[in-house]
Amino acid sequence: MSSNPAQLVGLNDRGAFEAGKRTGTDLIAVQAPSRAKDDLKKATVSHLRRLLNSPQRVMRYFQHPKLHDTA
Repeated sequence: MSSNPAQLVGLNDRGAFEAGKRTGTDLIAVQAPSRAKDDLKKATVSHLRRLLNSPQRVMRYFQHPKLHDTA
């Protein structure tokens, strides 16, 4: 177990997001990010449209116990 609090699963709020990427059928492809502005815009729009089509997934992010009380 790591002694760095940021790396502990229980204290890492990003863990909820990372877990969302690893579960379900809509996995996010891991590839080197493009540096071209047009490619970044295209990837961002694509990702946001994917989230728009899965409101339950977005809702789960905010219902996670570690993130629920931060709002």
